[in-house]
Amino acid sequence: MIDYFIRCRQVDVAALRALGQALGLLVEQEGAWHAVARHAYQELGTLHRPTGQTIQTPEGPAPEMAPVLDGDGQPYWHANLRFAGESLLARAQEVAAANPSPELTAAVAPESWSRFFVTDPQTGNATRPDYPSVVFA
Repeated sequence: MIDYFIRCRQVDVAALRALGQALGLLVEQEGAWHAVARHAYQELGTLHRPTGQTIQTPEGPAPEMAPVLDGDGQPYWHANLRFAGESLLARAQEVAAANPSPELTAAVAPESWSRFFVTDPQTGNATRPDYPSVVFA
């Protein structure tokens, strides 16, 4: 099993869920998204990090938190996927080859990986973030 740390802009969440559904990994049930079969999926939403400032709360001083933003100042949305297979990329490429569509082909292209995943700046491959906020137990 491989853990993937998904990160995308809020405007790309619907595309991400559609991709997960097209790959046979996700299903929507009663308004919530769940993993299919042996996979695991957890939506985290917008993550926040300390700004370095302290604010006063009724409980006392606390670190000020702000959303994690992309280069355009848009908040990132996060989820975790535990993939019960050898390669999510290989799975995506197989599905795209069997069901060619412009949307799916574009979504699985290497230049699109950073749209949906934390990527290594040197290789462009999906990678684990330096400080993951939530990891599956």
